[in-house]
Parts: sequence; structure tokens; C-alpha cells
Amino acid sequence: MSTPYDPLAPKFDASKPIKERGSQYVKYVIENPSYKRFDATAIRQCELLSAHAREPKAADRTLPLATSAWKVFVPEELTNAGGALHGGAVSTLFDMLTSFTISCAENVDGTGWEVNNVSRTLNCSYLKPIMQGEYMRVECEVTALGKRNGLCRGVMRKWNKEREDGAGGDVCYTCEHGKVNTDPPKFDFESYIANYQGRTRLERLHLIGTTSTYLCVDALHAAIAEAKQGKDVNFYTLVTDKLHQIDPNDPLGVPDVQWCERKTKEVKSELESLEQQLKQYKNNLIKESIRMGHDDLGGFYTSIGDHASAMKSYARERDYCNTTGNVADMSLKLIYSGILQCNWTTVSSNVSKIQPMTLKPEDKTKLDSLCNAVLGLTHLANGSYRDAARQFLLVSPAFVTIEAQANITWQKQVLTGNDIAVYGGLCALASMDRSELQRLVLDNNDFRQFLELEPHIRRAISLFCGSKYTQCLEILEAYRTDYLLDIYLNPHIKELYGKVRSKSIVQYFIPFSCVTLEQMATAFAPVGDVSIEDELTEMIQRGALDARIDLVDKLLISPPTNPRTQVHANAMKMSQDFEHLLRVHLVRLNMMNEGLIVKAPKGHHQQNQSQTLESGFDPVQSSGKGWAS
Repeated sequence: MSTPYDPLAPKFDASKPIKERGSQYVKYVIENPSYKRFDATAIRQCELLSAHAREPKAADRTLPLATSAWKVFVPEELTNAGGALHGGAVSTLFDMLTSFTISCAENVDGTGWEVNNVSRTLNCSYLKPIMQGEYMRVECEVTALGKRNGLCRGVMRKWNKEREDGAGGDVCYTCEHGKVNTDPPKFDFESYIANYQGRTRLERLHLIGTTSTYLCVDALHAAIAEAKQGKDVNFYTLVTDKLHQIDPNDPLGVPDVQWCERKTKEVKSELESLEQQLKQYKNNLIKESIRMGHDDLGGFYTSIGDHASAMKSYARERDYCNTTGNVADMSLKLIYSGILQCNWTTVSSNVSKIQPMTLKPEDKTKLDSLCNAVLGLTHLANGSYRDAARQFLLVSPAFVTIEAQANITWQKQVLTGNDIAVYGGLCALASMDRSELQRLVLDNNDFRQFLELEPHIRRAISLFCGSKYTQCLEILEAYRTDYLLDIYLNPHIKELYGKVRSKSIVQYFIPFSCVTLEQMATAFAPVGDVSIEDELTEMIQRGALDARIDLVDKLLISPPTNPRTQVHANAMKMSQDFEHLLRVHLVRLNMMNEGLIVKAPKGHHQQNQSQTLESGFDPVQSSGKGWAS
């Protein structure tokens, strides 16, 4: 089922129940008499009886990824001259119903399989006829979904009248349906993951391996190879178990028990050695050695994935830091551990400790850029998109080339320059108006260098500033599957995209007094099965859109305004402000006449005046109207 050209057609929504996902397109066609495409008659005869998806942790991996059963009526329009179901109708029904079944499978969201797939082969076998006026049961299953190719199977049976669900009837037609994924993730996996090192590389591989049907096997293979080069035995067993669930026949899915036992012993021995060294350092009472001992222990805990213990070890360095540089290094390592642990309070508190430090100018510049990037990431994780955008916009282009700080290569072990462009661009789109986007983003020479790394983000922002909202949203939708595979963007994509869409609708409607709902649906294709009418109603109810909906004429209407009333209101406000200013001057003149003004010493006039204004003192409110009488 390829992406529908009809803007009103429903889109895939992974949050919905499986049965609802499988039948949403059939329901849409039945409820819309204006749908007159080639498959309209065939689809209107279908009723979904059941739909199931294989459990992600199912022990039997030979089970189909998804199954569905349909009840189908054979009308005259689908028969040949002999009164039997036409061969073309058989292939059409198999094509549509097996494709609908793909949307019932687990973990297809963000892979391209949920909507962007087309037929490669369709081999049908015709065994017995089904006559006009009869019912039949169609059973479909998704056998495999790979990176680009998939396979579905289907069987049409005569309806068994002895059973309520019609199962068990004679087999009349069968098919094997080869599918092709036309919209896999846009980035090249190898070049993408090569940008990262250390723990963030492992975490990104694990996310891709557990969420992307298209890339899961490659990601888990890379994660297993990376884990075996490190010390984290628990992570290694985690990814091997996941691979075994996906493909029981893959040899890499079987844990290397000998490696696990050997590495466990090495880890235990190394931990005992580091603890013994730290104990000796404490006995020697050499502060620098003790600090280095805690530092080594923190690095060890990080390498085995125990981030809580790593954070405790780094925090214990505080009492043994001799210089400001030592304190800065300790804070940076606490920030890194906080990011790995998603402890954003720790991250922000340690950034606030680094910022006021007195350091060399060149070191201060590097740390300021790094702190801005980390704070942006913190605000993004907390859902403060405007603050995140402002911090990312402050990051210097030198961030991508600075050397390792505190033995951490931040632009590879935390986030890259491409990430800053994407995170900053999306947060800005979601939280800033067009004038701010133009002034703070597109005209920002420093951030423009980041945008050159991700030209589609710059193009989307330019289109939004140019009031081309439909094209802007199309670009973002084209990269939605990619961003769902990002460890920091994944939880926020739905909200970010929703905010950009709401802003686009509001800005689009501003020049109009009324717009037809059909025109709005054409400009903004509905998301999921939420109609444009329901979406606009929700925006109006929460105050995001100042408009009314005419359900009779299907119009979105701007509420009437009275320019005359607005002019009167502005005039009244101006007169009130002028009256207030006059009273202030009269109060001052009366105070001077009564000798209540104390002259400030020379040179203090400006300072005292600014302090009075900052304090918010209003002589009219304080003294009453009697002064000006």
C-alpha cells in the first residue's frame, strides 16, 4: 500500500490497536462515496474479522509477523461472464488485503514498511471458482519483512456456513505477494554510525536494532562487534538476545560464553586492582594521586555501563582538586555521566558550575561552546524547545574541531555538528515565529555553518519563512523515519512536528477571512485518521487558532473584527498614558516647591535615578492625587 495521493486518506498510526490499523483504509473507502478508484468496489466488500501480530519476544520465530482474516462478499461487479469471481478481482483483493496486513506487524513504524511499499511480484493460483452472491474468507499473513524486500501470502476459501467465522472452507485461490520497501531511512547506516564513538555509539546501535525493521540486523551485528571490543558483558548479552529473537538462525545471536566468562574475570580483576591502587594512594596522602585514582575508577565504571557508580567516583574527586582545571575536568566528566544516565539535573547543575570559572581565554571559549551544546541537549530532553533552540544557536562552529576535553571527544561521544543542526533547527521551527527564524537562525553566520551539514533543515526553515508551509511539512515528513532512530529526538518527534504543523496552519490562515475545509485538507494533509475538521476543532478549543468552523458550508471562518472599536481603544490607552505622565510631572513640581527633594552628591545622579526606576517606584500611586491638586 503506497502513500495515498488522496490527502484525506488515513495515515499509519502505531499507537492504535492492531485491528484498527489493518482496517482503517477499508473504513475510509466505505465511509467516502466519492472514492472511485480502481479498487473501490473490491474494498467496499471487505470486513476485517481478526488481526494479530507476532509478539516481539515470541519463542517460535517461524510464526508469521502478522496475520489477518477477512469476510468478503462477491457482487456482480467483480464477476466474469460465467458469474464467477473474476481473476483480476482475485489479484486485486490479494494485493490490497495482504498489504493492509503489513500495517498490523509490530515495530514497522519508522521503517517505510508501514505505508511506502509496492508490489514486486504477485503469483496467484486459481483452484476453484467462487460464484456471484457468495461470501468467502480471505486469510493473509506477512511471512518476512527485510531491509527492502518482503513476502506475504494469502488464501481465499469458500465461506464455511457451519462456523461463525467461516473458517475451514474449501481453498479456492492462493497467492504469494512479493513487496518492496520504497522509503527506507534516508541516511546511509555505515556513514551515519561512523560519526559516533564510545557509549553513544552503542546506545544508538541498540535503538536502531530494537526499533527499525529495515536496519535492525545490521545495527545489532555492529553493536555485537562493538560490544566485544569493550568490557560491558551485560550489554553484549542484551544485543545478542535481541538478535536471536529477530533471527534464531543467525550465529551471532548465540552469546560467546567463553568470551563472557573471560571478560567477566578480567573486569573483576581490573576493579580489584583499581580499588587497591586507590587505597594505596589514600595511605600515601598524595591528593593528586587520590584524584587520579577516583578518575580511573570512574572511567572503568563508565566502560562497563555502571554510570551511577561512575558518577559517584567522579564526585569524590572534588575534595582532591588542586586547580580550577581539575574542577572543570571533574565537572565535565560528571556532565558526561549524567548524559549517559539521562540525569539532566546533574548535567545542568555542573554546567552552571563551569560557566563562572576563571580560565584561560582559549579554554573558556572551548568550554562555553561545549556548555551551550550540552545545555541545548538538556532543554531538548526536558521538552523546553525554545530554550533548547537558543542554546544550540549559541554554539560556535569551532565545536566540531575542538580537541578532547576531560579525555572526552564531545563531538563524537555525545553529539555531532549534524546533530546540533537538526536539534537546533527543529526546536527553532517548533518555538519561533517567522521573523525570529529569519533573524536568529538563517541570518546567524555561526549556525549557518551547522545548517550546511543538513541542507534539508535549512531548506525547511527557508520555506517556512517564505510562507510555503506545505513544502516545509513535506520535507520534515520525508525525514521523520530517520529522526525516530535518534536517541534524543525519538521521544519528542511527535510533539515537535505537531507544534510546527500547528504554527503552519495558524500562519496560513492569517491572510484569509474564510477558507474551505477542503482547501485546508489539501494544504495540510491529515495526520493519521484525524480529519482536518477535528484537528482544527482541537486547535480552536485550546486557543491556538482564533477561528470558527461552519459545519454547514464546510468553512473555516475568521471571527469578525471592528476596526473602529480598536482605534477607540488605542486612543483611550494613549490618553491614559499621557494623563499618567502629566501627574508624575506635577507630583515632582509640588515636591520641589515644598523642598522635599534631596539633592544627590555629584556623580551619583545617574546611579540613583536608575535605582529608582529599577525599584518600580511610582510617585503617583504612592502619594495619591492630592499632590497634583
